[in-house]
Amino acid sequence: MAIIGKIRSQSWLLLVIIGLGILLFILDPSALQTLFGGQQIPSIGKVGDTEVNTQELEQRTQYWADMYATGYNQQISAEQARNIAWQDMVKQEVLMKDIDAVGLRFSDEEFDDLRFGEGAITEFTENFKGENGQFDPERVKFSYSNLYKNNRPVWEAEYRRLKENRLSEKYNTLLSKSLFTNSLDVKDAYDAKNSSVSFNYVMKAFNEIPDSTITVSDSELNSFFSTHKNDVKYKQKAGRDMDVMVFPVLPTPEDIAGLRGDAEQLASQFKSSEKDSLFVVQNSDTRQYTLNSYTKADLDSSLATAVFASAIGDVVGPIEDATSFKLYKIKNTDAKSEATVRHILIKSDPTNEAVKKAKADSILAAIRKGAKFEAMVEKFTEDPGSKATGGKYEWFPKGQMVKEFEDFSFNEPKGKLGVVKTSYGYHIIENMDRRSEPMRSLLELTKTIEPSTSTFDNVYEMANAYLIDHNDPEELRAAAAAEGITLTPAKNVVAGSAAVAGVSDAKELVRWAYAPERSVGDISDPKEAGNNFIIAILTGAKEDGAPKLADVTDQIKAEVLKEKKAKLIKDQLGSYASVDEAAAKLSKTAAAAQSVTLSNPTITGAGREPIIVGNAFAHNEGEVLSPIVGNSGVFVIQVSGKVLANAEAIDMEAEKGALNNTLRNSVGQMNNALNDARGVKNDMARFY
Repeated sequence: MAIIGKIRSQSWLLLVIIGLGILLFILDPSALQTLFGGQQIPSIGKVGDTEVNTQELEQRTQYWADMYATGYNQQISAEQARNIAWQDMVKQEVLMKDIDAVGLRFSDEEFDDLRFGEGAITEFTENFKGENGQFDPERVKFSYSNLYKNNRPVWEAEYRRLKENRLSEKYNTLLSKSLFTNSLDVKDAYDAKNSSVSFNYVMKAFNEIPDSTITVSDSELNSFFSTHKNDVKYKQKAGRDMDVMVFPVLPTPEDIAGLRGDAEQLASQFKSSEKDSLFVVQNSDTRQYTLNSYTKADLDSSLATAVFASAIGDVVGPIEDATSFKLYKIKNTDAKSEATVRHILIKSDPTNEAVKKAKADSILAAIRKGAKFEAMVEKFTEDPGSKATGGKYEWFPKGQMVKEFEDFSFNEPKGKLGVVKTSYGYHIIENMDRRSEPMRSLLELTKTIEPSTSTFDNVYEMANAYLIDHNDPEELRAAAAAEGITLTPAKNVVAGSAAVAGVSDAKELVRWAYAPERSVGDISDPKEAGNNFIIAILTGAKEDGAPKLADVTDQIKAEVLKEKKAKLIKDQLGSYASVDEAAAKLSKTAAAAQSVTLSNPTITGAGREPIIVGNAFAHNEGEVLSPIVGNSGVFVIQVSGKVLANAEAIDMEAEKGALNNTLRNSVGQMNNALNDARGVKNDMARFY
């Protein structure tokens, strides 16, 4: 969203902020280091050829936080501002440079068209409307002209935003259009879907041989690992394993009593407040102005009794629930009006309106003379939404129907019949019933029930004392077990994770786990995580790239077992002349796989087996193949038939279009690849 809401009323503060931001964008990081005493400032990443340090990122973060606060009238968290700052740096150093290199440009004419031309985007069409409620281009022109004269930096910031957004759209379109398939790709995809193979087979599954019957030595594990550790499937991302002990911080009865007293005091101030919207935003923990209307049935009985016994301006509460105290200020008294009608619709026809009107009038006359309304609905109505209910719309509120229909439903007496013209056509309407319930418009203010600072301090001291008493991992585990305290394992926690072992806001613990000096077996000091303190034992650490054997032992062992089981099965098979002979050696019965395709290489009774199906396509009908190791076991197959796709039946354009659409959905992946190719590296998670 743009600075649209503030364009009409910029402040000197925004000018200062943007000026500082521009200054920061041109400052050399090395100059900043000199400015701050020549200290070595930690690098938190790399964008292109530029190292980014924590100090530079924090300055940019503050710029964006201030920009959102003053320009967008939106408060964002430091984390959100930091991510925006990082993405902006990546965009400037990578994306915009590539956009410039391929020759994409943004003209003044495009700038005008985006704001007030035929191609005006939603943020302008929705925010610059005239008195008639329609988009008014002249208001955009006036606002931006005023902005250009009186606050050039803001105008330039807006220009940059719109320019970069449009150039990014062009660039993504260019990438998308550059992805295409040729006729060979189309033919391969078509053949994979429309060619099929049938074969007889016998399979002995690996899981038929118990793992306990096979011995796998350390040397075999090491040998397999040495050969395969760089395989893609074993490539790992950095991760940390921890055992986590949680000390929850819960509000005490004293905390709750104190908060209730605060809420009671606030209720008095709320009642006397003259600027309710400001008061709520400043004092409600939701920071939101929430005004809703309720009937008695919408509220809990005790709250409903208090609300409907109060006058406009009164404050009800505090009302306590499981998580908060709530105050409700009565802003208005109203009524909820609902109506039930039935109707018959005769749709309009601009070329023959008189005939349509005459038809509606004749139906009305027939009903007044005794014709059954339901029968007329069944025979004549052109409203499919109500035909099944005999034309009836039950208990709809005001504001739901078009004006003419609603006016008749709510203003004419019960039992009234008539013809009403709307944009849909002619409605023969009968008012059946109406009801009205009292309502109250309530402004809600919420105060969250939270532990006090002293409660936090007490729990921290308890957790810290526990750690002092048990500062060895095994001692800590034993003490926890003796006292019934659960140590929850957290496996493969990635850098930047917000949650650990079901506990949110645990980034401080994650940063601890990823600190360069950290070693397996270390115990953390108590870390605050939301309304908890957590202590963790670091039990494992993996880094990016090829794994250590210990990290993938189970996977490696499974592969070695698979190889050894495959050899046992092949030895059992020996030589054979047919599938049936192979089946007899395995004490099994041969099965048949019918019309299997390469696009879906699934064998009934065996699962997905692309290697087996590929071999079947590659061999001649009648040929009995040597044992083939598949995903689930060892197979012996004999091809019984093939059906090849009819090349003449290919709809080349349709198939190519489908493949192109699939490819073009990968533009986002291409942008990620571009960042990788340009050396973008984000290590923020190690510091924030």
